[in-house]
Amino acid sequence: MSFDRGSTKIADLYVHTHGESTVIAPFSDEGSNYTSGLCFVGRVEALTEAHRHAIAKGLLPAG
Repeated sequence: MSFDRGSTKIADLYVHTHGESTVIAPFSDEGSNYTSGLCFVGRVEALTEAHRHAIAKGLLPAG
């Protein structure tokens, strides 16, 4: 999933569903440049968007 704001790409969005589920939003090709965690949904825009997309695709349960 890609998160776009206008014409500027902000981040690629990922969801991890094996074991403990989480959402991940890297911000560059640098491996250490990312944010993750369901606890940040609602506080970090890219993770909130990743969470919304994952629910819409049936990868995570709603609520």
